[in-house]
Order: sequence, then C-alpha cells, then structure tokens
Amino acid sequence: MNGIPLKIRSTPIEDPQSSALLGSVVSFELSQGNGIKTVDFYLLGNLMPVNFQYFGVARETMNPVMTEFVSLVKTVSRAQEKGLPCDLLALDHTIDLEGNLL
Repeated sequence: MNGIPLKIRSTPIEDPQSSALLGSVVSFELSQGNGIKTVDFYLLGNLMPVNFQYFGVARETMNPVMTEFVSLVKTVSRAQEKGLPCDLLALDHTIDLEGNLL
C-alpha cells in the first residue's frame, strides 16, 4: 500500500464449547512510524446474516437480504456521525431506514 508494508491475517472464530465455526477475524497490520497499527474486521457468519447461520437462506433471496444488510450498515454509520447512540438498535422498532430514532 503506497510502499508501506501491510500484513493481512485471517483467524477463525470458534465456539469454545462446540467448536462450531462462527466466522472469522481479518486483521490488517500496517507499519506506521515506529509502531504497527492493527485494524480487525469481525466477519460473523462469514458475512452471511447471523440469523441464517445454521439454517441457511434460499439462494434467490440472498441478494435482497445482503442488499438490505449493507444498506443498513451504511445508514447506521452515517447516523452515528450525526450522534446516533452506539447501542443495540432494531430497525423499525428503535430506528427507521434513515437512521432516525423512533
């Protein structure tokens, strides 16, 4: 990345009791000055919506589900810049599609 060393590492997330694979953590390590900056992305369910983790979702409905999920992530990210609390928020119960508190 622009001549700066970057390491990417993926580590599985396992349930300690059942050893079930719950997703993965992708870590990005970037050399910065005298230190290393690390950013971790937690990919729960390996990006499949977690409420479908064990039973799956029909292939023909996956695109609309992921579209809504990505749209909601974008909405919440923008709304947090405007002061939305960092809390457990339920769409159509706590917030609307624009990220406004209900």
